[in-house]
Amino acid sequence: TKVQIYNKFFRLCELRKGKFLPEEDSVILTCVQHFGPNFKKVTEYLQGRSVTQCRDRYHVLMKQRFSAVWTVDEDRKLVQLVATQDVSTNFSTVSQYFPGKDRVNIR
Repeated sequence: TKVQIYNKFFRLCELRKGKFLPEEDSVILTCVQHFGPNFKKVTEYLQGRSVTQCRDRYHVLMKQRFSAVWTVDEDRKLVQLVATQDVSTNFSTVSQYFPGKDRVNIR
């Protein structure tokens, strides 16, 4: 209907476009920590961004966090943990010792 088209256009004009600010990243991470992946709720605290923008940015932030470079200490710790495991290492269990890394990064 005409009203739906008008509302959609009006809403699109209000959306912020472009790079996320560090403050916006912080709001997204804090909200997801408190509310889980309820990005509609996140947009209540982050005016001018859509649900899709917030969700996509959260996924980018998580990907960056999980792909961080390994330190020498983390390498040593990983070798020690794998050495104490049985033949079939459970990388999900090992990942609990490495915040910010998932089982795929550890494997």
